[in-house]
Amino acid sequence: MRLLLQLEHLPNRRLSFRYPYHLSSWIYRTLGKVDTPFARWLHEKGFGYGVRSYKLFTFGPLQPAEFRIDKRREHFIAVRPPTRLVLSFWLERAVQDFVMGLFEDQTFALGDRDAQASFRVFSVEMLPEPDFQPTMRYRTRSPLCLTRNVPGKRHADFLSPDDEDFGDYLLRNLLRKQRAIAGVPAGTYGPDEWPEAPENYRFRLLTPPDRIRSKMVEVKGIKLRGHLFDFELTLPPELHRLGYYAGFGEKNSAAGMGLVEGRE
Repeated sequence: MRLLLQLEHLPNRRLSFRYPYHLSSWIYRTLGKVDTPFARWLHEKGFGYGVRSYKLFTFGPLQPAEFRIDKRREHFIAVRPPTRLVLSFWLERAVQDFVMGLFEDQTFALGDRDAQASFRVFSVEMLPEPDFQPTMRYRTRSPLCLTRNVPGKRHADFLSPDDEDFGDYLLRNLLRKQRAIAGVPAGTYGPDEWPEAPENYRFRLLTPPDRIRSKMVEVKGIKLRGHLFDFELTLPPELHRLGYYAGFGEKNSAAGMGLVEGRE
């Protein structure tokens, strides 16, 4: 399910570049406002696979009618309303209307001591589902993040889309999410075993390497690197649907990373 939220606010509202983390916190709070078994489960546990827990949602950047960037102060300025915001959830259809209702008529504040802005949701629209085909082309709307652990290094490497391993790690992340949804116990497969890997899987980078945009997103003082680019995937349609709604790559619910839209 994808929701398009229209937000109203005063003009020239400032937010720090860290606002995606604050958006994530607001989404979690909204999901937890109604005390139902579904809301508690989604907020507290999500889908578990090994040590990971996947909440299976992501979101896009704020899209005001007009905005400016203050690089010196690291501020994003929503100059003129309305501001659009896309939320994307992998959900059973039976609970989609329930989750949609949670976001209607919400008022909320984003920010920290450095910069803060208040918003009101005045419109919520469910966006139509794409016709998922075996081969799809996508454009990232928020940075897509993938990491690779390197023996002997304290921190994982952030993969660039032109890295030869990028397509493999993108698929591995999708399959972990699929296993979590299916309830496959951790340890069933080794870390390098991909028994469900589609035979015809293919990742193709459509953006020239020199035009790939790198972007940092900060979450709780930790800086995450993602990339903005176009790509083509050949996959079973159910995996396309999972990546489209839950987000491709890592840090989807925590930082709104990996949101894509279809492209010709």
